[in-house]
Amino acid sequence: MLILKKVIKCLHNVHFYWIGFGQYQERVLQELTPFDNFHWLGKFPWEEYPENIRQFLTEIDIYALVTGMDTTPLSCRESMSMKKPIIGTNVGGIPEMIYHQKTGLLVDEGDSQAWIKSIKLLLDDKELSKKLGDGARNLVIEKFNWDTLAKRFVEIIESSLGENIKHLNK
Repeated sequence: MLILKKVIKCLHNVHFYWIGFGQYQERVLQELTPFDNFHWLGKFPWEEYPENIRQFLTEIDIYALVTGMDTTPLSCRESMSMKKPIIGTNVGGIPEMIYHQKTGLLVDEGDSQAWIKSIKLLLDDKELSKKLGDGARNLVIEKFNWDTLAKRFVEIIESSLGENIKHLNK
């Protein structure tokens, strides 16, 4: 998240909104709240979920997953479902959800210039933003819907049981 300091400073006409909290919250807020174009919205109350997230996602142009610590975050799938172009850090399970230049853009950890370039690109190229947002939505439907997940789960169980049955028969 602290990489955003350079990004926010350079893109002073772009507004950045952070929803959430965590172990680094105080440090992040200390570094970023001095910027007029940074807005911390706090932690969304779960009793208003998912309507509060849906409402927020309808208002943004780009979803940025800057933390570099996530595996396969739900927030990423939520923004993909809303056809939002995504920029994410190329770490952990994030590249399993964001396919570079197909469902979003991936940026190497710590590369503030790549963040700046990617944000500018998506803000300036509405066709690319739409293409990535549509690709993201299609991936969610294809890969993360309940039918697909349930079928894959059954396949894994059947495969596992099959191996165990073969092992028991020996």
